[in-house]
Amino acid sequence: MRKKSLHSKWKIIFIIVLIIIIVFLLYKIIFDNTIKRWKFLRQQTNNLQKELNYLKEENTKLKKSANTESNEEYLEKESRLSLGMQKEGETVVVLEQTTTTTTTKPEQNILNTNINKIIDFFKNWFH
Repeated sequence: MRKKSLHSKWKIIFIIVLIIIIVFLLYKIIFDNTIKRWKFLRQQTNNLQKELNYLKEENTKLKKSANTESNEEYLEKESRLSLGMQKEGETVVVLEQTTTTTTTKPEQNILNTNINKIIDFFKNWFH
C-alpha cells in the first residue's frame, strides 16, 4: 500500500512539473515575440518622431525663405542660376565640376534605416 501511495505522489509531482514546463514554454513562445515586436515598434515610433521633427523644421525654414524673398528677387536669382542670364555689364563665369561627392544627412540615414526595419518587420510577421 505504501508503494502505491509513493508511486502516485511521484506521478502527481511529475504531472505538476510537466504542466509548469508547458506553461513556461507557451509564455516564451507567445509573449517573447510580442515583447520584441513592441520594442521594435516603439523604436520605429521614436525614429519617425525624430524624422517628423526634422521635416517640420525644414518646412518652417522653407516657408520663411519663401516669405522673405520677393517675386522679383526670386525670378532674378533663378534666371541667373538656372538659365545663365546676366545683367548688362556683367560677365558670367561657369566653373566645370570635375568630381562629385554625395553626402547623406543623418536624417536620410534614419529614413533608410526605418524603411529597412519596416520591411524586416513585415518579413518576420508573415513568415
